[in-house]
Amino acid sequence: MTTLPKEFYRTIQEVARKAKHTSSVKQVFNDLIQVMFNSLNKSQRLHPYNMDFDSRLVRELTEYKPQPELWGKLGELSLMWLKAIQDAPPFTDVMGSTYDEQLGEQLGQFLTPPDVAAGLAQLNMAISKDRIDQTLAKGQPVFMGDDCGCGAGSLILAWLKAFSEQYEPYRLLSVGVEAQDLDMSMAQLTSVQVFYSAAIHGMPLGGLKVRWGNCLTEPDAPAGFTAVLSPEKLAPAYALQHAYQTQRAQTQAFEKVMSKLAEPA
Repeated sequence: MTTLPKEFYRTIQEVARKAKHTSSVKQVFNDLIQVMFNSLNKSQRLHPYNMDFDSRLVRELTEYKPQPELWGKLGELSLMWLKAIQDAPPFTDVMGSTYDEQLGEQLGQFLTPPDVAAGLAQLNMAISKDRIDQTLAKGQPVFMGDDCGCGAGSLILAWLKAFSEQYEPYRLLSVGVEAQDLDMSMAQLTSVQVFYSAAIHGMPLGGLKVRWGNCLTEPDAPAGFTAVLSPEKLAPAYALQHAYQTQRAQTQAFEKVMSKLAEPA
């Protein structure tokens, strides 16, 4: 079940109604995914990862420049998305179900439902646990992949959630994830969902690589997004995050005081 507020859906529809470059709800969703993917690039200093991007996947949305109010709406949607990730348990598929609810019937394209993904992940974990235990005992990395169309990253998120419930969080340091999708927006969406869930909840995922290409004809397609945990960056990144969160809390407290003072006696 999605954790996004109803206001999220209304805002998506509002942007689609008012935008001059499109009237498609799907396009607005994809534009939001693009904004979130671009934010990964812009926020690198806040995260203890060495990150690399395929320049084809980082695109400025210049079509919104004539309508700055709609650009502001995309910013509001981004904050709702990030808050939903923060409020949900680690590795929750926040956007996959939303994408289906809004676009599934329109496009005849459906992503893996969260409950199905969770069931498959639990089954996979039960089958693979002995092998994973042996791999971790040897100090070797554990790899998990969804190379046949990762979509919203539903199966990956469900597996990571099952893994984090079975093992101590530090064990995620030994986990590497690879994914691939032919649809550029889906490759971006998996990157955003998996990375931000790990980062926001402080889950130290060892590495993430998402390829953009046809898994049948381009099995070695270049990575659209790569993030590898860097021990050297852990302390500086967490210090920056703490400073940002402290400043934000202080600003919010000040705004509440000023709002209270502005009320009529």
